[in-house]
Amino acid sequence: MGVTTTNKLGLEQPGVRKANNAGLVAMNAAVANFVLHTMPTTMISTAKVRKIMAFNNTGAATFLQLGYLTLAAVFVQTIPDLLCLAAVENIWTEADIPNYEWRPDTTLVTGTLGDIVAQITVCPANQVRIILEVEELRQ
Repeated sequence: MGVTTTNKLGLEQPGVRKANNAGLVAMNAAVANFVLHTMPTTMISTAKVRKIMAFNNTGAATFLQLGYLTLAAVFVQTIPDLLCLAAVENIWTEADIPNYEWRPDTTLVTGTLGDIVAQITVCPANQVRIILEVEELRQ
């Protein structure tokens, strides 16, 4: 009897789960780009966000936006806004996060390195601190 892999069944291959390689990121400006996770350059990889933990110390609710930067440095949001309440530990798990896969794309201008980038819409005082759990998938 042969061994059946998840790939033949049409299911996702498991990747390597780890904390984002930028560590704990302090987002201290509205509508500014903050890199949360960079993709490896030595091998072709993609990444999926599996957990988001954020503490909003701004005094007001804000929206957390995740996406990537194009090669022309334009932010492209990839999942819907996440409401990040003030003075609350905000945690989103796999069930809460759309299944989007960040991947490099070498198309001129509109392409991307595949890095996971975040923005917040409001930051009146202090900062929003954020850390991710990502799953990197080797190609």
